[in-house]
Amino acid sequence: MKKGLLNVFMKRNLLHIFAITLLIWSCSSDDSPQPIPTGKTDEKPTLSELQGETMGKLTENGKPTVWKIETAQLSAGSEILDVTSNFNVADDEFIFSGSVSNGSLEWRRGHDLNMSASSMDETLLDYYRSPKSSAFSFVGESSSDLVSDDFDINVAPDGTITATISGSGSDTSKNGTVTGKGGIGELVMTLVKKNPDDYKAPPTGGLQFSEAFRFGSTSIEGYSPGMIGSNSDNSFFLVNREDALKENEAWGPERVIKFNIDDFSQEEYVYTNPEFLDNGASKQLHVVNNELIAFGGRYVNTYDLDLSGDPTTVPHGLVSEEFDSEIMFTRFGIAVQDDNVYVIGGGFVPSEGFDTKEARNIYKWDLETMTPTLFASLPERRYGARGTIVNNKMYVFGGSLGFYDDTPTNTIYVIDMDNPKDIQTLAMPKKLSFSFVQKHQNLIYVAGTTLQFDTEGNPSGRESTIHVFDTQDNSITEISHNLNNPDGFHSIHQMALFNGKMFVIYGGMQGEELPNSIYDEWFIYGADLE
Repeated sequence: MKKGLLNVFMKRNLLHIFAITLLIWSCSSDDSPQPIPTGKTDEKPTLSELQGETMGKLTENGKPTVWKIETAQLSAGSEILDVTSNFNVADDEFIFSGSVSNGSLEWRRGHDLNMSASSMDETLLDYYRSPKSSAFSFVGESSSDLVSDDFDINVAPDGTITATISGSGSDTSKNGTVTGKGGIGELVMTLVKKNPDDYKAPPTGGLQFSEAFRFGSTSIEGYSPGMIGSNSDNSFFLVNREDALKENEAWGPERVIKFNIDDFSQEEYVYTNPEFLDNGASKQLHVVNNELIAFGGRYVNTYDLDLSGDPTTVPHGLVSEEFDSEIMFTRFGIAVQDDNVYVIGGGFVPSEGFDTKEARNIYKWDLETMTPTLFASLPERRYGARGTIVNNKMYVFGGSLGFYDDTPTNTIYVIDMDNPKDIQTLAMPKKLSFSFVQKHQNLIYVAGTTLQFDTEGNPSGRESTIHVFDTQDNSITEISHNLNNPDGFHSIHQMALFNGKMFVIYGGMQGEELPNSIYDEWFIYGADLE
């Protein structure tokens, strides 16, 4: 009986102990730390945040960022043309800057593209255009699609940029070729950031020239001929007043020679219209919208690139403000952008001599209206100074203070095309009496000749040099070459630059004797730039 009572007592005590233990554990569990709500959820980024990320891909914190074309496909009708390697595509740059609410795009267009082309050859245009700036903004509620005046732009998640130009054909060029955004085709480009290594650099091994062509003429030395290359035609042209062909006139006719690189052939056209023979000895050439512009002392002649007939001829119409008389241009240079020819220095009024204040001027000659206006005035007179335009800045190199004298200069004038009163003056390592200037993307090649005189003012020799000016940092480098000067009077008489090559007329005070010919023989030498 006692043993049974003991067992009951022990069972009751064990139940009480278990209940107490369970209560203690439960209280302990209630007092343990609980997770603290953070307020964060798996919300998606806002539209503003996504658009900010896209701007971060286009720019470096809003700072200007340069992009280049990696691929370019032109579709016109059923044709799709890969124009990636075109010279007039490879020279384009796109500079994005700004913010989501204030984006800016500068399109450095280089040479234009024929967007109505049905073949690769038709896409090529020698037609240098000014940069174009416009705002860009996001399309509606998109964070990846943007639009500017010229482009529909898409920025992919991986940062790939696609820019598309399309249009209805409302914007046509001077000769009726549809160009730029107004073309009937569609151009789709992918863009990548442009790195320092993507820019052209001066050749490190110098230029090695070899004979490329020979031609006959008696009017090179002392006649200031013009010379220009055509990327689209893979040829270059020479223009001069050829006095060997004059008959009873005081002036020889204008002669244009075309040098074809594809088959190394030559062809020429002699313009003998007696009404326009008084066009001076100095002539300069350029190609604008695949037309050859020959700017002479009095007239501007426009030829087809195939030299298939007489040019269109108009007087340049420039009158001296100083003497109220027509200017006969001599020892001048020209540069082109859009449909404008810029006439650099030179010029004289026959009744008053050579050295007039007009030699300080740069005139703009409009190819559309065929009228001139004063564009800028240089700090000093310049004869024999040539220039070119890169990214809306004109660069004028060397030249003399007077006509054919011992006053060479080493100046580089940099003129802002939007503000031509803003003229920066830089310096070259050497002085040049005559400069011959052509651009190659960001580089400007300057071939030049310096006249040398003795103490009595008589010619005693000549020196020719070649420099490369980099528009990225305004640095200039002299480039070695293998053009020999056996008698001290050999020199460069003109230069053309295109499709990665330089061609120069090089020789003495006159050409070599050419048996059974009215001409002397002259030599053109060529060198690869890269």
